[in-house]
Amino acid sequence: MAAKGQPKTGGRQKGTPNRATADVRALAQDYGPDAIKTLAELMEKATSEQARVAAARELLDRAYGKAAQQLAVDATVRGMSLAEELANLNENDLRE
Repeated sequence: MAAKGQPKTGGRQKGTPNRATADVRALAQDYGPDAIKTLAELMEKATSEQARVAAARELLDRAYGKAAQQLAVDATVRGMSLAEELANLNENDLRE
């Protein structure tokens, strides 16, 4: 383990794919067209509305990506808003 503040050494270089994951992904991609066809058939013909919606959602996620999720955050730190706390931190940094 590298000392604190020192760069990590060893292991895969950044951007190098994991061979085990790549092998599994390559095998699974062979089934991609059939899986999409099955999802489309389920979306059109399933008797359960829940199954049809799930299949439609999966197809849309693959075609257009998953929809962005918004998070609402209301943070209070030591009785102050996050903006007030950040302003105090900035003031303290300037003094030091």
